[in-house]
Amino acid sequence: MLIILYIFLSLFFLNLLLFFLVPKGNNIYEFLHLPFFWLGNFLIKKDNIISEKIKFGNHWQQYFRIYFPKKNVGDKNHIILYFHGGGWMGGTPEMLTAAAQLFANHGYATVLSNYRKAPLFSHPDMREDLTMCLQKLVEYLNSKNLKDKKIIIGGMSAGATLAALLAFEQKELIKIGFDPNRIAGLFLCGSPIDISIMPWSLPLYLYAGSKNSKKFQQANPVNHFTKNTKCPILLIHGTKDGMVNYKSTLSFLEKTKLKDSNQVEFYPLQDGSHMDSANWSYKNNIQRKIILDWLEEIETKKATNFRQ
Repeated sequence: MLIILYIFLSLFFLNLLLFFLVPKGNNIYEFLHLPFFWLGNFLIKKDNIISEKIKFGNHWQQYFRIYFPKKNVGDKNHIILYFHGGGWMGGTPEMLTAAAQLFANHGYATVLSNYRKAPLFSHPDMREDLTMCLQKLVEYLNSKNLKDKKIIIGGMSAGATLAALLAFEQKELIKIGFDPNRIAGLFLCGSPIDISIMPWSLPLYLYAGSKNSKKFQQANPVNHFTKNTKCPILLIHGTKDGMVNYKSTLSFLEKTKLKDSNQVEFYPLQDGSHMDSANWSYKNNIQRKIILDWLEEIETKKATNFRQ
């Protein structure tokens, strides 16, 4: 018993020591701070949301939760569809309920979507889930007489990769009768938006396969961006991100010629870590203000018609 206690205390103090000594810009730093990110989201009081779970497939991970505000309800023209991170291998929508609470406080309904994950599933399966999720969401909104709502798509980390794929692959949207004009904006936090910049890792391999494969090219959001992509884009990325290289966002801007475009707003967080780009869900910081101001700017713009 004493040996077990000794091992536990040794590991605890080792982690505590590493927490303060490991510098930003590497995976060890990010993993040490990850529990505090989830804890921060968990501790937020969630008293202004009513949720409903909607399945869009037979697998237990094929569902989304839609959250409506109980109070401070505004007649917003948009609904937010947000995808959680977790290296394409972990995470659940419920772990980011704090984000739904924040948006509800400003009058927005929010959809937090799940998706099938590695190692049992990879990009083609996750891409299929994006389509199924969107189809089910449209069906749900129509049933609630909310068919005029436009959609703002967002995501953090691996979820941002999926959010970008959904927004950029307009041919896939048209296939299911969804007008791309209904997507009013895209906001990404700590995004692997050009995965070719990322070094080899097991999560990346399980998601996209080898870098010289067709599957990898299909799984890379930047390859699907075209001149027809007109929606406003907001990018937030820490310069000391130890999980998703900051150069991934810079490469996307260069390859798409958006570096000096009015279409994109890019906010590099100086000395910011991976978690810093998404901790706005429970911290009242500059990242939160940037996102809320951007949402309000889209909300107040003149609506563009889309096909029903």
